[in-house]
Amino acid sequence: MCGGGRGWGGMYESRPRYYGERYDRRGGQEYEMLRDEIRKMYAAGDITQNQYRDALARLDRGLFTLDDLWELRRSHEQVKQPARAATDGVGHLAPDIRTGIENLEKKKTEMGRAKEETSKIMADIDRSVAEMEQQMALEAQLAKEAIGTDESRARAYLKRRQELAEQVAGLAATRKQLTTDLEQLEQAEARLNAKLLELKAVGQRERLIRLESEVGQLE
Repeated sequence: MCGGGRGWGGMYESRPRYYGERYDRRGGQEYEMLRDEIRKMYAAGDITQNQYRDALARLDRGLFTLDDLWELRRSHEQVKQPARAATDGVGHLAPDIRTGIENLEKKKTEMGRAKEETSKIMADIDRSVAEMEQQMALEAQLAKEAIGTDESRARAYLKRRQELAEQVAGLAATRKQLTTDLEQLEQAEARLNAKLLELKAVGQRERLIRLESEVGQLE
């Protein structure tokens, strides 16, 4: 238990009420709890191997209490963010796996930007086509109205309509190709995500095996 619910397990404004007490019964409930907490901190990368060894040695001698655990946790929380960043993310993985993950993450980000830009271009094409189709309808209406009075003028309207129709056809073909390209990119992204997850899983398994081996050597 921790005094007042504001001790080593969460907030650090107040010192636990166990300060000054010493634990002298190896194998008891409190001993096992402290040992488990120390192991968890080491497995999570919150403390170094030297801190882990020292804490267990002091615990075995009856010189490590809940108050000491609180101090150990507090010292970890006070570590500056740049220092913590070194152990965050993929920093704990083997160099080759870390490099592979970083490269895949960069490629994933690049794919995301490409998808966003492609979708924007397709939306712009849709707007342009809609505007040109409206203009085509207007040119056709003007040609119809002019056909009885000014044949040359009517032909001019129809010519502009034909030019717009050709532009619309070209944009439609481009959009169709972009749609195909986007679908292929999404398929490639799905394969990349699967590969990234697989690589992360391999790296995490290696990390867990390594930590388990290190903890076993220290017992």
